[in-house]
Amino acid sequence: VAGFTRDKREVADRIATMNESSDGIGKKQEEKADSLRTQLNKLDMLHDDMEKAQERIRDKVERQIPQDLNELSAKSDNIKHQMNTRIDKEEEERYLAIRELQEAFSKLQQSTIAGRGSSATVREPSGHTESMRRDVDECKVAIKKLAESIATVKNVLDKKINTEIRQREHDVATINSRLNNVNTARDTTR
Repeated sequence: VAGFTRDKREVADRIATMNESSDGIGKKQEEKADSLRTQLNKLDMLHDDMEKAQERIRDKVERQIPQDLNELSAKSDNIKHQMNTRIDKEEEERYLAIRELQEAFSKLQQSTIAGRGSSATVREPSGHTESMRRDVDECKVAIKKLAESIATVKNVLDKKINTEIRQREHDVATINSRLNNVNTARDTTR
């Protein structure tokens, strides 16, 4: 752009010199000078159009893209918060379910023991009680595995979200760097 402005001035100076030296030389020289002036005016209009386009691009880079990135970042933060809330709630529900099962099993054991009478000796548990105990143990294992799976999913999602956040921050830094380069180039032409 600086070269364009310099070249434009040189051409304008040459046209002015031609006009001064062409006093009385002829109509062809005047026509040539008029043609050059017309082309110079067209170049001026083209230069103005280019500056306007550059300004529109700068406006988009300075305002729109960072705004879009901020909105995207806010959405990802919101999604992360919702996911964490859901996972924490699910984990809490599973923990409470395990406690309820343990309490119910303990009450069942106590009622079975109390129902046998007040003898000091405790007989072997019946097959039904043993079956319930196995079911409760299986439920504990299944719930523990589910809690571990939920924790794993939570960790994976956290990593993905953090990676996406770092990528967006890198994109913003790149855009800012490019914008600074455009601004520097523009400022040197003025």
